[in-house]
Amino acid sequence: MSAHSDTSLAVSRASLWFGILATPFAWSTQELVSYMLASTLCGLRAEGLAGGRAYALSTPFVAVTAATLALGLVGAWVAHANWRKVRAQRRHAGLDRAGIGIERARFLARCGLINAVVFLVAFAFTTANILVAPLCGT
Repeated sequence: MSAHSDTSLAVSRASLWFGILATPFAWSTQELVSYMLASTLCGLRAEGLAGGRAYALSTPFVAVTAATLALGLVGAWVAHANWRKVRAQRRHAGLDRAGIGIERARFLARCGLINAVVFLVAFAFTTANILVAPLCGT
């Protein structure tokens, strides 16, 4: 095994940042788009234009939830893959450039994994709220 393989990063910075940001982005997108859809559907319902269509299992809600959940799961999978790669990497004892890079990658991979778990739980609560609570307060 060469010295280069011990000190090079096991994952790219783009992969680390995707693992950190994808799941929170998916959750916040789902929240914001669902809020906008609920406002629109409830406004149409209040005006009598939507009839009984103002419910949370409508096609737009299902489509937004499915797309953002897919992005969140991909982000969680990337975060887990990043963690598995850097976890197996040999620790570097020195404070030289290579050692700092490896430890930074470990830290970012851990942050991505924790972030993914927290935001997937938030996603589950948000989705449960959409399914259980009345959409327009009635």
